[in-house]
Amino acid sequence: MRIGELARVAGTTTRTLRYYEEQGLLSPRRAPSGYRLYDSTDVTRIDNIRKLLASGFTVRDTRSFLGFLDRPLPDRFRPAPMCEDALAVAARRLASLDERIAALTQLRNRLAGRLPELTENTLGDDRVTVASDSSSAPAVMTLVDEEDGVVAVAETNMPALTADLVRTTLENVRR
Repeated sequence: MRIGELARVAGTTTRTLRYYEEQGLLSPRRAPSGYRLYDSTDVTRIDNIRKLLASGFTVRDTRSFLGFLDRPLPDRFRPAPMCEDALAVAARRLASLDERIAALTQLRNRLAGRLPELTENTLGDDRVTVASDSSSAPAVMTLVDEEDGVVAVAETNMPALTADLVRTTLENVRR
């Protein structure tokens, strides 16, 4: 099969397939005309690459699994002599993710400590109160789950704060 058909069957794009080839993850044969040619094992390989990437591995990490990509990956990786390098990469990636989670948790807690009004949910499941330094009423924000995503509705008599709340909340929700 050619690249367009493989992309369709594998549920990806031709651009992604070319990128995987650049990174050494795919090695298609070439037709006399120069077209890339793939077979059914490449569908399995792409599925495995995508599963590894979705599990937190980088493309570079995925190269250590090259010997295992042409057959279905197990649900759980188990130690075996032929898998030592891949398991070492997996252990390093897991440790790296743990470090990043710890750093982000620390950063989040630091920010939350400076903004206790935004991190305390005092009005129920979907509503957050934001007290202001002025004597005006606090802002109330309601997060409404609509078909196209979450929409923030802020209610306050402080237009600048309302705009900031909605913009910040929508930016965070989109992430």
